[in-house]
Amino acid sequence: VTHILRGIDLKSSVERQNYIYEYFEWKYPETIYTGKLFFKDIKSKSEIKELIKQKKIDGWDDVRLGTIGALYRSGIKAEAIRKFILGLGINRNDIKVDINKLYAFNKEIIDKEMEIYKELARKEGKPENILEKIASGRLNKFYQENCLVEQMFIKDNSKSVGDLIKEFNSSNSSQIKIKMFRRYHLGDEKK
Repeated sequence: VTHILRGIDLKSSVERQNYIYEYFEWKYPETIYTGKLFFKDIKSKSEIKELIKQKKIDGWDDVRLGTIGALYRSGIKAEAIRKFILGLGINRNDIKVDINKLYAFNKEIIDKEMEIYKELARKEGKPENILEKIASGRLNKFYQENCLVEQMFIKDNSKSVGDLIKEFNSSNSSQIKIKMFRRYHLGDEKK
């Protein structure tokens, strides 16, 4: 490790880590400190903890928050987050930005995907006036096939997994959610 990139709020960690590096006679990496990133009108970590404790929000991935889990759950693509962060650059000062800038990056990526699907439909000889609808349908189909909560429930094809979770939560006054899942594939494909 040659460099450490960390938030300025973790500056106190250096003393503890330096002790270990000195003990093993290692060279301590160059440390670059950054300020925190705040989204305007989005809750802070301490406020989020309190809201979770009070059961006013679902958890760290509640779509009303600015956490990575919340952004992912609300459909923000990893590429959009990456472009957004790189666009901000490294800054020692705290930065407060409008989350709509991130949404704009995300829209740009989805628009590119839509253009790809439109071009595919165009090459298939589909009429120009329905390309948008075809592209939108294919994009939605992709999400339904690749995102668990968008997939149809295997025992009842009239409901998505997400619908089933909402239904269960409302009828049982609970707040269950999917934290992790594993996908298994049966078939003759060699992996």
